[in-house]
Amino acid sequence: MRADNQKDVSVVVVTGVVKMESNTQRWTPIYINPREKWTTRGENPPTKQPIQQDELDKIIHPITQVEQIVKVKSVTPPTASSNALTLQGHQGGVNHAAFSPDGQQIVTTSDDSTARLWNTNNGQTLIEFKGHTGAVYRATFSPNGQRIVTASKDGTARLWNTNTGKSLNVLRGHRGEVFHATFSPNGQLIVTTAGTLASAGSNDKTARLWDANSGRLLTELSGHNKDVLYATFSPNSRLVVTTSWDTTARLWDANTGQELFTLAGHKDAVHHAAFSPSGRYVVTAAADNDKTARLWEVNSGRLIRELAGHQDRVWRVAFSPDGQRIVTASTDQTARLWDGNSGQHIAVLRGHTARLNHAAFSPDSQKVATVSSDKTARLWYSHNGQLITVLKGHRAGIAQAAFSPDGKKLITVSGDGTARLWDIN
Repeated sequence: MRADNQKDVSVVVVTGVVKMESNTQRWTPIYINPREKWTTRGENPPTKQPIQQDELDKIIHPITQVEQIVKVKSVTPPTASSNALTLQGHQGGVNHAAFSPDGQQIVTTSDDSTARLWNTNNGQTLIEFKGHTGAVYRATFSPNGQRIVTASKDGTARLWNTNTGKSLNVLRGHRGEVFHATFSPNGQLIVTTAGTLASAGSNDKTARLWDANSGRLLTELSGHNKDVLYATFSPNSRLVVTTSWDTTARLWDANTGQELFTLAGHKDAVHHAAFSPSGRYVVTAAADNDKTARLWEVNSGRLIRELAGHQDRVWRVAFSPDGQRIVTASTDQTARLWDGNSGQHIAVLRGHTARLNHAAFSPDSQKVATVSSDKTARLWYSHNGQLITVLKGHRAGIAQAAFSPDGKKLITVSGDGTARLWDIN
């Protein structure tokens, strides 16, 4: 549908049972402009048709499901392909990227068994971190930016000094690929998991907590009966949530390693989880036979709401920094926005032509970035799901994206062996 390019137009996008004739009901998409009184009635391509007020009333009242109410300027979003700085140097696909807390540096990880530190301003390589003997899946900065932890297919995590590139500690003990590693918000702990998204066969079944300063193992988080896929800390660093192939997520005391709650109810592997900024809620995302995310209360382990609507597995989930929105990213080629307190559905983000691999909010909570195996990233407004722009340039699927701390840049990583730094200010 094409709207006036010079002014905002109120558009209601609805999908529901609409009475087109007195004795007939059928499913059809209706695009209505109530102010200017026209509708497309679901044609493809859509053609504006006049509509009278009495007919408008008849159409609106039988609607059973409203997907989104949005403000649009144009049906065709701008495409950005030239305003990106390409970070080249890895000899394999790039898996993950993260900005330093001050935004001046970026760390990337690759299938080439290395991580690299880059200058954000000019894209120059500062340090190449060598030592792993398998693909490096993930890297994150410590809260003070002085250290980096990496997770690798070689079964270890490593701590590095960001100033010298020196390997400080090797975190050994997992009985499988270390897929994930991250610092606690207070910088005192590291949590690691062993297991991959490809199979449940490492036979490790644990997450591990380490002293971030010495690299000493503190405790194993044991309780899952299949591989642990992901783990992260609560905002106050007191809790850890883990997700597993065993269809559950679990909440743990980060100081004692004691299990507090089992979050049971998903029907397939739980891929991912995120705490709300307040620490009051945690949201989980599950695989093919489930296709939902679920919102839980942290203090009780009680299910608040099932976030249902995706038609395939939900890969990633995130809270906005202000806690008002949740985004879910799915292999059904869409992302969805939800209310961060009630779990109520807000909008479907459509446009990608292949599975989504990641979604992230900007620091000010106003935008969402999604990335896909269709080789593009897309930016959307988080309050209504309106598409802002499409970022094109990668030659292979994009695995992940992250906003800079000031929200002015976006880093994307791809199987094409590069990362791209986009100016989105």
